[in-house]
Amino acid sequence: MRLSCVVCLVLAGVVRASSADAATATSLSSFEGREEPAVVYSPLSNAFTPDSYPNMTDQGSGIVRFELRYRPGQWWDGDRTTTSRDRQRAEVKGLGPHQKPNESFEYSTTWRTNPTFTGSGRFCHFFQLKATDGDSGAPLVVASIGSGQSSATARYWPGTSSNFIVARSYNWVPDTWQNLRLRITTSVAGANTGELRASVNGDALEGVTGVPMYRPDSTDYRPKWGLYRGVEDGLTMIGDDYVEHKDAAATKVSTDPPPPGLRFEAELIPLQAFGATTAVQNDAKNSGGKWMALLADGAGDSVEYTLQNVPAGTYDLTMKYKSHPNRGVITIHLDGAPIGPQALDQYSNPQAYPEIFLGTVRLAVAGDHVIRQTVLGKNPLAGAFTASADVFILLPDRVPPRLTVPDDIEVEATGPGGATVSFSATASDDKDGEVPVTLSPPSGSLFALGESAVVATAFDFAGNKGTESFTITVVDTTPPVLTLPPNVTLSACDRPNIGQATAVDLASTPVVTNDAPALFGLGVTYVTWRAVDPSGNVATGVQTVTIELGDDPKCCPVGANVIVGTSAPNVLVGTAGPDCILGLGGHDVIAALGGDDLLSGGAGNDTIVAGLGDDLVMGGPGDDIIAAGPGSDDVDGGPGTDVCAVPGDGTDSVAACP
Repeated sequence: MRLSCVVCLVLAGVVRASSADAATATSLSSFEGREEPAVVYSPLSNAFTPDSYPNMTDQGSGIVRFELRYRPGQWWDGDRTTTSRDRQRAEVKGLGPHQKPNESFEYSTTWRTNPTFTGSGRFCHFFQLKATDGDSGAPLVVASIGSGQSSATARYWPGTSSNFIVARSYNWVPDTWQNLRLRITTSVAGANTGELRASVNGDALEGVTGVPMYRPDSTDYRPKWGLYRGVEDGLTMIGDDYVEHKDAAATKVSTDPPPPGLRFEAELIPLQAFGATTAVQNDAKNSGGKWMALLADGAGDSVEYTLQNVPAGTYDLTMKYKSHPNRGVITIHLDGAPIGPQALDQYSNPQAYPEIFLGTVRLAVAGDHVIRQTVLGKNPLAGAFTASADVFILLPDRVPPRLTVPDDIEVEATGPGGATVSFSATASDDKDGEVPVTLSPPSGSLFALGESAVVATAFDFAGNKGTESFTITVVDTTPPVLTLPPNVTLSACDRPNIGQATAVDLASTPVVTNDAPALFGLGVTYVTWRAVDPSGNVATGVQTVTIELGDDPKCCPVGANVIVGTSAPNVLVGTAGPDCILGLGGHDVIAALGGDDLLSGGAGNDTIVAGLGDDLVMGGPGDDIIAAGPGSDDVDGGPGTDVCAVPGDGTDSVAACP
């Protein structure tokens, strides 16, 4: 069995109502009515056949199932007893009090589909809020399943629109219980005071506020739960499908009338008639049980109503009146300026009690304001020119501006103080349009390293405050610039002066270190320099330090027999083992004998005989005579005119010798 767009309610027993304003369904009998398929349609014969299959059933444990059957190419459940071939319906309707204009209700249910439920891409509603009067064709609000097995939406169709508008999109999963709670505030015609917000599985209400939420000429709305989907022959993704619901509920959250002092009963406020008389009329269906009539006998007659002590601000102005077969056509002015319909025909048969939206008004100063009704004529069907007024309502603008701010911004530091960042934000008000935005800190400010909050604030004409915020994060991801000392060749091993690296950083002062040993060995040592800034960015570089055998006995390797001469001429004779012989100054004679030796003549004209072994011989400054014995020797005559004799019996290296 596949599921396409079914709604099941978990309802068993009777309505549980905590008050007259709340109701929770417990079974099919909890609802005002039910709309169940009573026919099946066959595309083969293009005919409808009566059918008594129970599409809506109590499943026990508080669960109700709404099932619709679909057999492509054969037959499918219809829409009640109608001959609509393109839709199927299994719905219940009405739970608790009906919703009126300017009221806030919450409708909720916990629902799930069968495991193979798939949306076909045609309309597929599992909840509707529909008008019972006026324009009751299109629903005002729907909860719908989209194409496939993941997308769902809460949408509304106000009288100002030609189709549905999405208030919130969310995901669903087949065969998985999901709680949906809808907060709906209705408005009167033309007023942007409605809302549709949805909570899914207990998350925050999300959607739209400050929008028109009405159907034309409608004053009464009731909820519907069930499956209502579009079909046609050849659909392969749907079949016999259902949705189950638990604890469907309707709760009247509030009736949101204008605040005290902004509701002006026509029969109670100062008025002045021109060309005709006025009379208070009694009718229990009017506000306060009374309404005011201008007993006009032709075009041009008028009446002025004074709305006293109105605070400065922005308001939606509405008017309730009693329409009737004996009514005229009027025009309306506020403080001399036209407002509302150019010609309002108050004729109706039978009589009615509409509330119309006249417009949004901005009153810059507190005080009295005058509404004038002027008779233009009458409908040919009307029996009189009478003008009607019941109550004038000024609904204060309480919707703050909506701000659009940047996403959180991350920038690279440009100096020790951080970075200068530019940004912008906009604000739009449902009454005033674009309004100025104040940013704190302002755009172009210097932001320190780390996170800083920017708060955007906007006020509309009525003083409603809107705020949004975003975060600016200044980061330092750029490593310091490291400058190395030059590579050096030295003849001292104990903490020689190898120079100092330096480093600079845009955002801070880095710390420079190296891994140089306290005591260098002969030959090449690679010293790694490291610069680290406070953000942890690292720069490294390598310096080459070459240590030659000179006059520093600390350069002698561990284990060598160290022999050190003086600044005078010396005769220095080594041993048969490894020797380290340093002549220092003077004209020295050095004989190493055997072993792997390190021999340094130092300053002076020296005679050096390396002997047997792999020897390192450095003549130093002066005119030296060097004789390298058998082995692989490294010979450097040094400055001066040197004579070097190196037998070719090993891998030898000779420098600074002719």
